[in-house]
Amino acid sequence: MPTFTAAVVLTGAAQGLVHLAGVTLIGTRIPAVRRAESNAALNIAGYLPAATLSVAIGFLADHTGLANAVAAFAVVVFVAAAIALPAVRVSTNRHPDAFQERHA
Repeated sequence: MPTFTAAVVLTGAAQGLVHLAGVTLIGTRIPAVRRAESNAALNIAGYLPAATLSVAIGFLADHTGLANAVAAFAVVVFVAAAIALPAVRVSTNRHPDAFQERHA
């Protein structure tokens, strides 16, 4: 149980940091008139997959066992992260830092 508790705490902290990073990018790179819709898109893009994966892992655990479901979940998250990291780096490198432009 202590390992599970630590994993839950670390997962929550990681999700909070990722959300902070997203909000920071919105605040520094998105024009003020577009920030509300960008924040809404961030929330949808963040919480919808989290909810979907949580429900899916529950169904998978019912049918294949918890260990197999957790392993499948880990693979899905790893693949998503491996695809997202380079995509985000390319995307953020293409756009100038709006914050630096405004304060230069």
